[in-house]
Formats: sequence, structure tokens, C-alpha cells
Amino acid sequence: MKRFFASFGYAFRGLAETIMRERNMRVHICFCVFVTFFGFVCGIEAYEWLAAVILMGLVISAEAHNTATERTLDRVGTEQNEQTRRAKDAAAGGVLAAAIFAAVGGGIIFFRKARIDAALGFFNAYPWAIALVAAALVGAALFVALPGRHRKEN
Repeated sequence: MKRFFASFGYAFRGLAETIMRERNMRVHICFCVFVTFFGFVCGIEAYEWLAAVILMGLVISAEAHNTATERTLDRVGTEQNEQTRRAKDAAAGGVLAAAIFAAVGGGIIFFRKARIDAALGFFNAYPWAIALVAAALVGAALFVALPGRHRKEN
């Protein structure tokens, strides 16, 4: 049972390391934060939250798998070959597909007149929130721009 619970620690550590080392993962995390914020601002319905959460999880999961694939292939061999390129491209393509479908899903959820009116109404009622979003965008840009935390792999 101890090993079972330890596996959760390894999973959280892997996710944290991927966030700190991979710029694209930080981009996805920032989008998740903004989608969550605007979900509350726009008052999306429970079924829309479900779709948003599933799509966010899909993208984060795809990026983690892409990172694992790239690191494994880099560990196996440093020479460039066609099979390695294809495997890495396929993994990256999986992330791209997940991100495109998540963006389309987000567009379906958020880009409706009622949602846009809700967001405009919120910012009209709370003008200070515009500064908060602007500060969050700056913070997100800095978070994404962080250099990856690379250490020599064994």
C-alpha cells in the first residue's frame, strides 16, 4: 500500500517538473488559468465546465506524454534518425490536435453573445478587474518566459 501512495508522489513530481522545465506546458497552464477565470466571469453552465475541464486535462496530458516521449527518445540515442523524428513529430502532433480541439471547444463555449455580454458586464461593474487581467497577462508572460530548469540527466 505504501508503494501505491508513493506512486502519487512520483506523478505529482513528474507534473511539477514538466511545468518547470517545459515552456509549452507553462503556456497550457496559463490558458487553463484564464479559461477558469473567464468561466466564472461568464457564468458557464455545469456541462460547459465539464467540457472545459476535460479539454484542459486532455491538453495537459498530451503535453506530458509528448515530453515523456521526447525525453525517452533523447535518452535512447543522440544520433538523428528518421524513426526518432517521426515518433517525436507524432507526439507533438498529438499535442497540437488536442490544443486545436480544446480551442474549438472553448470557442463554442465562450464565443456566444450571452457569454460576451456577461464578460463585458463584469468588467463594466468591476473596472479594476481589467487591471487584474492585465497584471495576470504580464505574470503569465513572465511565467512562460522562465528558462527551463534543466539538470544533467543520468
